[in-house]
Amino acid sequence: MFFLPVEKVKKIGYSIITGPIEEHELRLYADDIREFDSFSVREKRTSNTIKAIIGKEPVITCDPVFLIDRAVWDKIADLSKCDISDPYLLVFLFGKNREYFDRKYEN
Repeated sequence: MFFLPVEKVKKIGYSIITGPIEEHELRLYADDIREFDSFSVREKRTSNTIKAIIGKEPVITCDPVFLIDRAVWDKIADLSKCDISDPYLLVFLFGKNREYFDRKYEN
């Protein structure tokens, strides 16, 4: 979430994701979250955590990447200059998971 310091605009967040954040960490942003006029989240866990913190249950929505047809993504991929002809493994890590990944797959 990006918290705008502006007060005279509507603040709307769509399909927010917090990643691996603990409730006590998210509580630090409770006042900022309350300033949003409307927002939705991607995960049930995030919805439950925000509800516990501010008393308002966000709507759960899908990841925006799924809102357009696959054909659109295929066209974007066709424009790519990246040539990946060898087998590969794509790893997307959040925060503290890097140490776990390094230990588990160090060979």
